[in-house]
Amino acid sequence: MRTKTNHRSGFTALEVMCTVAVIILFAAIAIPNLKRVHEKEQIGAIVHNLRIIEDAKYKWALEHKKLDGAAPVATDLIPFMKTGAFPPTFVVGETYDINTIGTHATAEIPVKLGKYPAGGVVTLP
Repeated sequence: MRTKTNHRSGFTALEVMCTVAVIILFAAIAIPNLKRVHEKEQIGAIVHNLRIIEDAKYKWALEHKKLDGAAPVATDLIPFMKTGAFPPTFVVGETYDINTIGTHATAEIPVKLGKYPAGGVVTLP
């Protein structure tokens, strides 16, 4: 003879609530860190673009026998850019200032990125 058991499978409401609470806690910890990492990557990409511009300025100055103080324009640098375009890529809609030979290029960013405020200037480290 078989006895009837009242054994239901599944989770209790308390178990589900605890699981959801743990997931929310992990998300609350992870999301700000992901934002910081993303901003760091964007700053790194802008600095990389500045290095590409500096490299193109150096090559332009060598080829045209220019000294410190000479001011190339964007169209002068395009033949020396690996991508064939100036700037190489836009990251956040920044504006690049080539500056003269002997002075590092800079990028003005329209949004807050890490330690840089909106309108801040990113330079080579």
